[in-house]
Amino acid sequence: MPKIAISYRRSDSRAIVGRIFDRLADRYGSEEIFLDIDAIPYGRNFRDHIDSILKRSAVLIVVVGQHWTGARADGASRIFDQEDPVRIELQTALMRSMRIIPVLIDDAVMPPPGDLPESLREFSLLNALHIDSGLDFKIHVSRLMTALDQIIAEPGSLRKGTDATALQAKSAPQPSKPEPGRENRRLARVLLGYVILPALVMLLAHYLIVLKFNLHFDFLRLLVILVPAAAGFLLFWNERRSWPWAIVLGAGMALLTVAGIQMVMAFIAGTTWIPSTLVDWQEALEFLASIQLATIAGNQIGAGGRFLQAALGPGGRGSRELG
Repeated sequence: MPKIAISYRRSDSRAIVGRIFDRLADRYGSEEIFLDIDAIPYGRNFRDHIDSILKRSAVLIVVVGQHWTGARADGASRIFDQEDPVRIELQTALMRSMRIIPVLIDDAVMPPPGDLPESLREFSLLNALHIDSGLDFKIHVSRLMTALDQIIAEPGSLRKGTDATALQAKSAPQPSKPEPGRENRRLARVLLGYVILPALVMLLAHYLIVLKFNLHFDFLRLLVILVPAAAGFLLFWNERRSWPWAIVLGAGMALLTVAGIQMVMAFIAGTTWIPSTLVDWQEALEFLASIQLATIAGNQIGAGGRFLQAALGPGGRGSRELG
């Protein structure tokens, strides 16, 4: 299979490149993807190494974040340095008339020709694909893979001498038609796994700790922190749902849990469904706040874990820090 090369500036987009690499590796195999094409073997000429990598590649994905040009404090940009790895990678690909897919991260835009050296100005004319690191990440990466499938399937995908802009226009991703009901099923899965199930676990814990075994109330307080925190962590780790989702789902989980506790106590202990004393109100509000905050905290820990995994994963460890 023709190989795929990924060019990026580490200080600009390392974390999301690790996520993109994981998705592409699942589809094409990690051995088919050149991630750190500037990781030079000892004793090897830098430019020759990059040229040899791109010579074996069918397409170059150029990941562009908001700091892709490598702006410095003095106003200059690394992209104008003759020995800048990102410049050499893209410049070599343009000289070889390779297929090039610019990928814009989040709110990044294509650099205007005036912000690029003369040898790279053709790049600013290429049609770019957007990838959002948030909720739409999977959808956007699927569009990238659709474009890659088209390029890899074409005969002569390694052919030289073809206009890069025309090739990019041919391989521009087409909007994919969502499978009917798929988004509804995903939402239902999220609600079930990260709102209803944790709430049921906490209701069961309340019944066992308070009513069945009459244990110390601090055990319940601990569980209403640990369970939502675990749910928030998995919400990001498995679903890539960030803090806005954690706020909404955490609130739903908290309300469902506290309402369930009040209903159970009213049914079994004969208390009122609505808290009737100041102490009861304080306890209910304490549970609401604990569940909400623990869900958000767990979600952010999951986000930090993913970032760290990406930083220490492909390209993050043992490779030369030039990009």
